[in-house]
Amino acid sequence: MECSLSEILSLIEKLSTQGGQISEYECLVALLSTVKDGDLKVIARSCDIMQLFSSMNLNDKRFMEAALKLASTLFSAVPAVELVNAHQAELLQALHSERTVLMEFVLTKLKDSVQQVKSHLCCIPEAILHEVICLVAHEDLKVSKAAVSFLSVIGTKFVDGVERLFNPSSVLLINSTCVTSEQMLRIVEMATDVAVRIPSKFKQIEASGILRPLLKGLADEDSLTNLNFIEIAKNVVLIPDGYEWLVDSGALNNLLVRLKGANEVASGHLLLPGYLLFFGCLALQNPEYWLSNCEPISRNTFLSCLVDAGTNLDPTISLAALESIGQIAGRHEGRKVLHKLSTYSGVLHPILTKLGQFIKNSSNTVCVRALDSLTKLTQQVTHSVNVADATEQAKITLEWAGCVGQMGNSTELPTLGSQLQSAGKLLKRLTILATNPYSDIRLAALKAVCAFSTQPWGARLIIDQPGFMEYLLNRNTEVGLQETPQLMETKYEIVSNVLSTSESSKRYEFSEFLVLLRPEQVACLRLYVKEGVWGVQQAQSTVAVEPS
Repeated sequence: MECSLSEILSLIEKLSTQGGQISEYECLVALLSTVKDGDLKVIARSCDIMQLFSSMNLNDKRFMEAALKLASTLFSAVPAVELVNAHQAELLQALHSERTVLMEFVLTKLKDSVQQVKSHLCCIPEAILHEVICLVAHEDLKVSKAAVSFLSVIGTKFVDGVERLFNPSSVLLINSTCVTSEQMLRIVEMATDVAVRIPSKFKQIEASGILRPLLKGLADEDSLTNLNFIEIAKNVVLIPDGYEWLVDSGALNNLLVRLKGANEVASGHLLLPGYLLFFGCLALQNPEYWLSNCEPISRNTFLSCLVDAGTNLDPTISLAALESIGQIAGRHEGRKVLHKLSTYSGVLHPILTKLGQFIKNSSNTVCVRALDSLTKLTQQVTHSVNVADATEQAKITLEWAGCVGQMGNSTELPTLGSQLQSAGKLLKRLTILATNPYSDIRLAALKAVCAFSTQPWGARLIIDQPGFMEYLLNRNTEVGLQETPQLMETKYEIVSNVLSTSESSKRYEFSEFLVLLRPEQVACLRLYVKEGVWGVQQAQSTVAVEPS
């Protein structure tokens, strides 16, 4: 199919003004795919792209697919700078449209175009930028999310992005447009996203006043609003300047007071899990401070609440405590502090006992979350080349696995041998759960085993567990299950970890950490790893035979 440039322009003009059948738009897509780059630029610069899209029924799947193909072709022919300047009026018209599908579509394409810009300076005109800012408050959540996504790209991609987004005129527009707590939540979330990606810009963003609603939200009496802003604050505390800002504002002290009194308010069961996870983020950054078992009282409020929550009869509360501990265990410094508190006589020891109870007998939902917590507690967080540090990590995780392996009982395990024996019972329970018919439990159990495989004691137990390596090496056991790809990838990672952990285990002085593999076992594991997740697939071909 060949058409002249004038014929294609005439077709675009006709469709833009009069509309047309889907077949006509698909015909245009086919025609444009054959046009040379030079002619394509002429077409893109000559036609009203936005009017063409406005003529289409974007609520219809086929029309939407055609529009995406047209946009991909036409927008690629024109640099973003030229697009936003030459078609500014049409873009503003589209962003003012009552058709939310068109608005979302244009915002997405604008974002894609901006991401390809090579300039270090923002090329978006002020009028378009302000219009997108207003769309953050749009009642349609898809439009709002598309606007936030576009603004995040502006803020992080260009050296003047933060200044363009958070200058006085933009902030004034934001404050007049976003009036509800939900709308301000979207803006604060976007600003925080930019700050997390560019921590050096936090002070500039905070000075604009755009983050003030966060402080208000952290003190809000409405539980849902409060928890939503808590989620954002979890990211703010990851930024050193953000952490100091929250401290200086008094927000953290106020949250400690609310944490302490959470059990005394009607919505405490809703607030407590969110608060525990938030302070878990703080403790991840500074475990010695937030898990202090000494005076002043304000410092150990979190620890005492964590202890109480861990033994709470409500599984939701005790699981939140476990998940908070799992967060803190994400760094070696946090593990060392937690270890002091979780010894047999430590205040956190009962929480590990509770974890064993959950893994032994609980509902599917509780079991999955408990297994996730076990994974975070036992997986290797750093690949230390220092033997002393690696040994300390292995000893801490083995002690925890041994405690959990008592499945709700509480007996002191003073030696590595007794801890290894108890951890072996835990692994046996995990192997049973790893063949559970429910895919979510199966996957969570395999991920816990995967965490074990990163530790020398864990790799040793996996090798010694009767029949388990055969199960891991069998690529047919997960075929047909809902989570097949993830299950297969996790099994592959376990085998790979066992192989690498066995090779590095020779550096440990403790026999409990030595992983001994026979030469034929090593060869088998290496072949499995070499063949990949899915193994060697037999090629099949179909041969056509002419009937005689």
